[in-house]
Amino acid sequence: MPLPDSLPWNHGFVRSRQAWALLPQAGRDRIDWGGVRVAHLDTGYTFHPAFGFPDPPDGLKPGATSAIIVQDGGDFLEPARGTAFDPLEAFAPILKVELQPRGHGTFSGSVLAGRDPKADFYGVAPGLPLVSLRVTNGSVLLGHRAQATADALNAVALGGLAPVVNISVGTPAEHPRIRAAINRAYEAGIIVVAAGGQIIGEVVFPSRYGRAVSVGGVRRQVAQGRVQFRIYARYSDYRLIDVWAPAAPIRRGHVEPAGTHAGPYRTGYFDAADGTTYATTHVTAAAALWLRLRGAEIDAKYGPGWPRVEAFRKLLRDPAVCFSRLSDAERGELGPLFGHTPCLDLPRLLRAPLPTVGPGDKAPVQRS
Repeated sequence: MPLPDSLPWNHGFVRSRQAWALLPQAGRDRIDWGGVRVAHLDTGYTFHPAFGFPDPPDGLKPGATSAIIVQDGGDFLEPARGTAFDPLEAFAPILKVELQPRGHGTFSGSVLAGRDPKADFYGVAPGLPLVSLRVTNGSVLLGHRAQATADALNAVALGGLAPVVNISVGTPAEHPRIRAAINRAYEAGIIVVAAGGQIIGEVVFPSRYGRAVSVGGVRRQVAQGRVQFRIYARYSDYRLIDVWAPAAPIRRGHVEPAGTHAGPYRTGYFDAADGTTYATTHVTAAAALWLRLRGAEIDAKYGPGWPRVEAFRKLLRDPAVCFSRLSDAERGELGPLFGHTPCLDLPRLLRAPLPTVGPGDKAPVQRS
């Protein structure tokens, strides 16, 4: 897979280029994903060129096909609409924290699976098929959004829609139906990757549930001519995070209305996005890459069910596989609860021996 030299810093941090070279190829500039795909629970998607749609997208309608979006998706927030298409509708802020522009599913999906060689843009798992499940029109899962998330997770678990789930949204409050749905997915051996959040100083749900893979963010900054990697968001207890991945600044696919909210829209790329939204997509990509490269071994060693989820988590938390990239000064500032601070390293993860998983490794329903 020929790759440009201009990949952004986040690709260098997780060593995407080296990881992609390990995967089966499907011709020039394409990874052969086999049967691996990801369920993407978010606001839906737009017809962005990062997903393989023509540019400009004027005139395309919901239901169009692309090389990325798998048309098994659907709308769990407004089921009557029947698609997972993001209508770019405005939404009212909840708790004054939903400050991102419209199109969150396009933002996160592009960093996960985008592939647009003309724009020199690549997600962490370029061309990975996404099953787009619309569960929200913002970043906070409250009320009907939480129920929609639980319904979508149940559809994935019961319908076998995908072996990996990406949830780049969250809520400060526990929701019993989301908890039950994550438990169901976990027992089915589905890897649910969720964002730790960055607003309230606590790891949010569903990332806080013990049977999800919880992701925190790393920020790249330059101080006095030196590159530093620092934690993007501070938490009261860092032990609730399984792994850290790039969160800021991130180059992402961008979309905005052109005229009315129901009319044509403009697409492009934005070079300064930030949030654990994007850290999460890196770890979801890692799970997809791992399953594609090592799937036969994983099936033979663990069979169906939760042990494969814990095998993936063990690799993320293993200091011989994913090691700290933060300075001693940064770790000192964060205090004793910060712990080992593993940072995602894709090729080391993909090459690592599969760990032993026993009954004692089964995760608790909720992290203490």
